[in-house]
Amino acid sequence: MFRINTTYEPNEKIYKLKKTINDDLPIKLYDCASKLPIIGSDKLRKDVRTLKKTKGKVNEILDLFLYFINGDWNFENENIYKVLSMMSP
Repeated sequence: MFRINTTYEPNEKIYKLKKTINDDLPIKLYDCASKLPIIGSDKLRKDVRTLKKTKGKVNEILDLFLYFINGDWNFENENIYKVLSMMSP
């Protein structure tokens, strides 16, 4: 049901659409199924609450790293220039 997607999606709208289809939609369908009189049970409703809570925590952690995932960042160390100047004639 849930699979890890490791492909990079540069288009933010496409990324959000894929996220909705792959992450949000299954949970909403599971929630609807838990409320049906024939399929639904207390255990299933509890499982849905746990799944929603876990997904919320994962999203919080993902938001912390979003800059490093989507951002353009560079690490620059001034000491490398000293090393390169010593190596160059």
